[in-house]
Parts: sequence; structure tokens; C-alpha cells
Amino acid sequence: ARSFTSNIKRHSEGTFSSDFTRYLDKMKAKDFVHWLINTKRYRY
Repeated sequence: ARSFTSNIKRHSEGTFSSDFTRYLDKMKAKDFVHWLINTKRYRY
């Protein structure tokens, strides 16, 4: 059972990880923008 699931994981990891990485990059960009806005707002 373990080798079966690991085979599925290895097969789907290529497409999944690329989509997930893209999603994470989007979230990072959003968080960075929010962080910039917040630091500018509170600094002045």
C-alpha cells in the first residue's frame, strides 16, 4: 500500500507542486503588499 500511494504522490507531485508554488507566490506577493502598506501607514 505504501509503494502504491508513493507512486501516486510522485506522479501527481509535478503538476500539483507547480500550481501550489504559483499559489504560494501569489499569497507572498499579497502579504508583502499588505506589509508594505501597513508599515508605511504606521511609520508616519
